[in-house]
Amino acid sequence: TSIASSRSSVGKHYVKVTLMGNYSGTKNVYFYIRPGAPKTIKATQSTSWIKLTWDKVNGAAGYSVYRYDTKTSTYKKLKATTATSYTDKNLYAGKKYIYKIVPYGRDADKNVYYSKSNIIIKTATKTKTPILSDYAVYKGKVKLFWTSTSGETGYQVWYSTKKDSGFKKYANYSSNTGYVNNLTSGKTYYFKVRTYIKTDSGYVYSDWSNVKGIKIK
Repeated sequence: TSIASSRSSVGKHYVKVTLMGNYSGTKNVYFYIRPGAPKTIKATQSTSWIKLTWDKVNGAAGYSVYRYDTKTSTYKKLKATTATSYTDKNLYAGKKYIYKIVPYGRDADKNVYYSKSNIIIKTATKTKTPILSDYAVYKGKVKLFWTSTSGETGYQVWYSTKKDSGFKKYANYSSNTGYVNNLTSGKTYYFKVRTYIKTDSGYVYSDWSNVKGIKIK
């Protein structure tokens, strides 16, 4: 067996096989070298865009970015880029999206060879920011009301005894109202709310609501 060309570069290569002993003849066996897949992919979000970033792949001349289309149950190509990031714009707030990155390489004759592997990320845009709209005060507790959003998994209420720092999460809620209990009577607490969406790649949080200071009975 002899190697007729380099086996490390992207492209079509072949191995020349020579039979020996009681056999004779030769045969060229072709094979392809293709880029691999990125090891990691990350997403940052707003309510209308998602920015994807991934690590560089050896041998890749560029990367094709695809987004899953739920209507056709297929991936649609968004862009081919030589960068290791891409921002998908004009998206809907509070919606989940699935992307995959497929590297590709070129040989000396500019022929394109796509990776047989890819990396997929399931993420979402942020929901619209909730507004902490109203409250009802009771002895040792308060009931908060905030505006509902679309696409959220739930809401988080955080509180503090300071207006600008020291906030801690109290609880998650599935609707746009909830009680905060075991508070000290006569003391002022500050509250804020955000939404969260649970995805396969982690949680996506909305921006914080306004902060309300409330004195407990």
